[in-house]
Amino acid sequence: MYAAVSDMTSRFEEAELVQVTDQDGTGAIVEAVVLAAISDATTEINTYAGRKYAPAALLAAMPPMLTNVCCDIARYELFKRKGEMPQVVQDAYNAAIKWLKNLADGTTVLDVGGIEVAPAVNTIQTAPSIVACMRDKYRGL
Repeated sequence: MYAAVSDMTSRFEEAELVQVTDQDGTGAIVEAVVLAAISDATTEINTYAGRKYAPAALLAAMPPMLTNVCCDIARYELFKRKGEMPQVVQDAYNAAIKWLKNLADGTTVLDVGGIEVAPAVNTIQTAPSIVACMRDKYRGL
């Protein structure tokens, strides 16, 4: 995962995280709920970033920008589960998705410390036509 619970608590108010995770009224952040949101965010990031970078390599490099984006998406997921969406959370999510789309299409480049860009997944390799090869081989006979 591109973020940890500690990343969420350092970026967002504790009261906010309690509000969106504590369904039992304990007054504490429910880490399992935060981790589920981070996992969902990581999956969403991989759908975009995976077009250019191998997810395992990204996890090894752990670029700080991915942690930021992951936290914004996870925060959005937490509020979505709660059924409410503050505009600031929606705006941060929209900005994160826009950045990921730019990453996927190559407009934005991620500093990953020398990790090679993944080859395009949707490519098709073709071989020369057998008929063309035969025609060239037997030309002039």
